[in-house]
Amino acid sequence: MTAGIERRKRRDEHGGTVLSRSPVLAIETTGRTLSVAWSRGNASDGERGGEIVCRRSESELNHLTYLIPTVKDILESEGAALSSLGAVAVSAGPGSFTGARIGVSAARALAQVTGLPVIKVPTLETFVYGYEPGDIVCPVLDARRGQIYSGAYRLSNDGGSIETLVPGAARDPEVFDAMLDAALAAERERGGREGASFRAPRGNAEEPYPRVRERSAAIRRVRDEDEPQSAAKVLKWALAFGAPVDYTELEPLYLRKAEAQRKLDERRQAEQQNPGKR
Repeated sequence: MTAGIERRKRRDEHGGTVLSRSPVLAIETTGRTLSVAWSRGNASDGERGGEIVCRRSESELNHLTYLIPTVKDILESEGAALSSLGAVAVSAGPGSFTGARIGVSAARALAQVTGLPVIKVPTLETFVYGYEPGDIVCPVLDARRGQIYSGAYRLSNDGGSIETLVPGAARDPEVFDAMLDAALAAERERGGREGASFRAPRGNAEEPYPRVRERSAAIRRVRDEDEPQSAAKVLKWALAFGAPVDYTELEPLYLRKAEAQRKLDERRQAEQQNPGKR
C-alpha cells in the first residue's frame, strides 16, 4: 500500500457481528432533506445483492419534525419492529451541525430504549457508493466561512476496503487543491487511475470552491445532485465496515467547532485578554 494512504477493511474480515444476522436501520440527516433506510431480510444480503428500502422526506431542513415519523413509516411498511433490529446506523457528519445533532440524538434515543448497538458512519466516506469501484471520489460540501468539507476516497474493486487518499476535514479550498494534486501525482507514480470524480450538492460548494468547475477538464467527471447524502449509502457503509458500539460512545463528527461555539470561545478569549472590558 502506498505510504500516506489509509485503508478501512470490510468488517467481516475481522469477525462477524450481529449485523450478519439482523436487519439494520440507517439514518441520514446531515443534508437538506432526511432519509431513513432499512436492510430487508438478512443484513448481509442487503450488502451483497439483497434489497435496501429507503424513505426520504420531501420537506427541507425540518428533520426534527419528520425523522421519527419517517422511521415509524418504514418499519410499519416492512411489518417490522425495533426489537427485530441488529443495530441503528447514523450519518454522524460532517454536514449540517443541527442535522448531525438531530440524527445522532435520535439514534442514541432509539438505542437507549431498545438496548441496540449503534454504528457511527462518517458521512464523506459514504459518497463512494454511486461510482464505479476503483474511482477516486471527492465529496465537496460547503463548510461556510470560505471553507469546504472535503476528502478523497476510493472503494476497492471488490468492495472490501475504502482507501483514504485525502482525509476528510474542513479546510480552505486552496489547501484541498494542493493535497488532492499531491495524492493524484502519487497515483500516477504507482500506475493508478488518472483523475478523480467530484460529488457535490447542486450549487452547494460552488461559492467557496469555484474550482470544482475549473478542475472538470482534469478530473474524471463532476456529479451534481440536489441531495447526495442518502441513508441507503449510510446503510451500505454500515453493513460493510460498521463496528457496533454502545450508544454512550456515539457523538456527531463535526470536524470543526460550530459557529456558536466558535463565537463563544472568541468572546471568552477576548475577556481573558482584556479582563476590564465586559
